Amino acid sequence: MTNRDYVCRLIVWSAAAAGLLSAQSISVDKSSISFSTLTGAQPVAQSLNVTSPGVSISFTVQTPAGSFVQVAPLSGITPSALTVTASPVNLLPGVYNSKFTISGGAAPLDVPVTLTVSSLAASPASLSFAYQINGNLPPASTVNLTGQTQAFTAAAASSTASNWLQVSPLSGVSPGTLSVSLNAVAAAGLGPGAYSGAVTVTPSASGAAAVTIPVSLTVTPAPPVTIAPASVNLDYQLGGVNNQPQQPVTLSTTSAQALSFSATGVSNPNPAGKNWILANPSSGSIPANGSSQVSVGFDATVNLPAGTYLGNVALNTPGAAMQQQTIPVSLAVSNSPFLMVPGTPVNFTYEIGGNIPNSRNVVASSTAVAAGAATGQMALTVSASTSSGGPWLLVNPQGAALSTGSATPIPISVNPVGLAVGSYSGTVTVSGTNAANGPQMIPVVLTVADDPMVVTSTGALQFPYQIGQSAPAGQAVGVTSSTATILNYTATAAASTCGNSWLGLSGATSSTTNNSFTVSVNTAGLAAGTCTGTVTIAATDTSTGNPVLNSGVKIPVTLVISANPLLTVYLAGNPPSPPVFTALLGGNSSDSQTITLGSTNSKAPLHYSLLANTPNNGN
Repeated sequence: MTNRDYVCRLIVWSAAAAGLLSAQSISVDKSSISFSTLTGAQPVAQSLNVTSPGVSISFTVQTPAGSFVQVAPLSGITPSALTVTASPVNLLPGVYNSKFTISGGAAPLDVPVTLTVSSLAASPASLSFAYQINGNLPPASTVNLTGQTQAFTAAAASSTASNWLQVSPLSGVSPGTLSVSLNAVAAAGLGPGAYSGAVTVTPSASGAAAVTIPVSLTVTPAPPVTIAPASVNLDYQLGGVNNQPQQPVTLSTTSAQALSFSATGVSNPNPAGKNWILANPSSGSIPANGSSQVSVGFDATVNLPAGTYLGNVALNTPGAAMQQQTIPVSLAVSNSPFLMVPGTPVNFTYEIGGNIPNSRNVVASSTAVAAGAATGQMALTVSASTSSGGPWLLVNPQGAALSTGSATPIPISVNPVGLAVGSYSGTVTVSGTNAANGPQMIPVVLTVADDPMVVTSTGALQFPYQIGQSAPAGQAVGVTSSTATILNYTATAAASTCGNSWLGLSGATSSTTNNSFTVSVNTAGLAAGTCTGTVTIAATDTSTGNPVLNSGVKIPVTLVISANPLLTVYLAGNPPSPPVFTALLGGNSSDSQTITLGSTNSKAPLHYSLLANTPNNGN
């Protein structure tokens, strides 16, 4: 292939890429812009945000020649902020219309601009409200009126038959203020959607133009309230010393504002003839886009005999889409002990090629005795099953005798080696000898991923320095990715001791992976001792812009300063890295690798000894 072939292909690819980018849409946070100013006043300005979904796009801005509108800058890359300025210079009182055009996306985007020049000006020049069905009305907005002293009238109008917009006062004298708000009755009758309206202020001065203040209203649906778990099952042992007859229930909402709630226990007929269901708290609020918890429990003072009892918690959320819901509640009362096992899912995450996740311990308990009791615990039988991926879930691999109580927790572990990327589900089943209830299930979720992570050529750096000798040479640190994905990284250095100026970085400190930077030390003015610091590497995925899982990798740096000679260690490679050996099972040994030892003083040889050890599989 000739050089000409390369050039031609690059041009074709670039043109195709430009076509893909131009097919993306550009959007702005204001579909139109309104200005209100006084005759002969200084120019007024507003900001406009330009964005594009998913990818950055280059754009240009065109304004009509001789227009009262100016935009800066006239080009940029999304996301970007523009300053839109309207100048009333040399303009008579009246209403002026113009526009500017943003090009670069799938189609040019026109942004209309209106400038009202009058003896009266309004600020802000436009208003917006957001209302959630069944929610509270937004607070009123204040509009400041400036200009010469004169009478005015104000009127509000909207795009619907029932006017949802109101203004007060309807007349007055400027300078002054207006209060603009929603009409509660009319707003309550609106469905989800976008609505427009306007407040018009008419000054009494002869020839003065009326000032129009555009108003937008966004109405969103009443939010849902979700309940987790959807039902509650309680157990109580008569005479038990470790009863825990309550269960948390989480109430969640996507509401843009807090929602109030009330919770009331309602019991079915029972031998005691009393309500045995407790809800705590019985009232409260769910924060905007958040959650709150209610504890549902059994009132043991009701003294129910052995048996099964039913009831519910009546949940009332006036601002939600479903304002009334019920939470079924079941209670089992027995003379025999109940087995209690945490029902919270046990989650494991494994990165292909990484370390196998550590095992997790789950403690089961009995209603008969406390978890720490040395006697009276319930013997357990445990088993594991998976829905896919084979037998990756392991429970009690050592085959120990298990029981309730903290002395013998249930060990749960996973073996994800060989599994493909994906999510795997399993279950640990726990049965108790002579338990009043049946087997209890512990859900287990294993996530296998192959996400890129930042990898450094070394995990720690040491600099030996002998006072009076040459300063130690800088050390290179290589930065790569654990996968083929290219990462952006930035390296920073921070000294922990000995001041802030001895530790420095140079080279490709902010770059993409498959690169390196140099860590160096400045020994001037330092006394004998040990100085410590840290190099931190933050990394993001170039394809998503999100931080990688291990972003913020820290490399400890130690500078040892002595009046006596010190041992130096030099590793092979560029950049240097610790020896790595690869061998086939039953095959030949790997080739040896060299580590070079030296002294900080070439005229003062050092005697040394070596010791090799491994953390596993022998020496």
